[in-house]
Parts: sequence; C-alpha cells; structure tokens
Amino acid sequence: MVGATANAVNARIDTNAAKLFYLGFGTTFFTGGDGLALFDDAHPNNSSTSTATQDNDLGTLQLSYDNLKTAVQNLDRFTDDKGIQLLPCRKLRLVVARENKERAEEVLRSIGNPDNANRVSNVFNNGEGYIDYVVANWIPQTTYSKYWFVIDMERAAQMLYMVWGWRPKFDSDNVVNNGTKIYTASTHFAPGFQAWQWAIGSAATT
Repeated sequence: MVGATANAVNARIDTNAAKLFYLGFGTTFFTGGDGLALFDDAHPNNSSTSTATQDNDLGTLQLSYDNLKTAVQNLDRFTDDKGIQLLPCRKLRLVVARENKERAEEVLRSIGNPDNANRVSNVFNNGEGYIDYVVANWIPQTTYSKYWFVIDMERAAQMLYMVWGWRPKFDSDNVVNNGTKIYTASTHFAPGFQAWQWAIGSAATT
C-alpha cells in the first residue's frame, strides 16, 4: 500500500509534466513569458533591429526521417529574444507517445534512411549518439498519440523547470479508521518554462 501511494504521487507528477508537451500548442495549461503557447509560429523578438518572429510549431507534420531533419535544423537556427543565434544543439531528445515508439526506432536506428528507396545512410544512426528518444506513456492514447517533440537537453536545463512547493512525502500522522491504517502522501509542484527555444513540436494526426 505504501508503494501504491508513492506510485500515485509520482504518476501525478509525470502526468502533469507530459501536459506541458501535448497541451503545449495552446495556453490553457501554461502560457509562456511572451504570452504565447510553448509551440507557436510567431514567437516575437525584442530586438529593435529585428521584427522577425520565430516558429517552433511544425503544424501536423508526421514523424518521418525528413521531418525530423527539418526539426533539428530549425532548433539549430533559433535565436535569443535579441536576435542572437544560440549555440548549436549537441544533445537532442525525441519525445513520442507509446503509439509512435516503433516509428521512432525506425527513423533513428535504421541503418539506411527508412523513407528512401535508395537506402542512403541514416544521419541519425551515426554512432555519435547526439539524439535519443523517450516514450512518454503519460501522453494520452487518443487525440495526442501521434504528437512528437524534439528537445535540446542543454537548453532545457536552463529554460525548463519544475517548481516545487514540496517534493513527494509521506504524511507523518498515523491514521487508523475502523481498524484500517490510512497511508497518505502529498506533493506540491508545477512544471513551466522561462523561454521556449529548447523545444520544437508537431501535433501530427497520422
């Protein structure tokens, strides 16, 4: 029972952390500092010499070899809010729901390009390991199951955070109700980000 209580608390944390991604195309769960969603096609720059906006929303592009290349190239070209290009990405992570796990394996680990009949070399399977993937089982199976995201782990370490009121803990009071001992645990937290340049995402439907 103690283990089940701990698992329930951790599942709540994981569920809300996943919402930052799959609900990141709108502002109902979290609104960025620029007043926009995490994934948007018009993030503004504050530079007086540049009025251009930046786009980290891939629309509904499905997960494919070429679309992943586009996502990675876009990440490398993001600038800060003054228009200065950020350092190139060195450690990337592809995030998918369970329904895209096998597709992620094909795109990243095939010896050749999985979407090209000529079987040219797969640039992601080069032994350098600069891009890996994780399966976020907390992304719901229905509407969001084909969504996919690429994050720069180094930028995320600076821009993405979890605010803790308190980390998971067991309450100290021993409660017995009609001979049944009650186990309780609690946590207080909120995921968020201070800038958006660490991620790019697609709300794919296929």
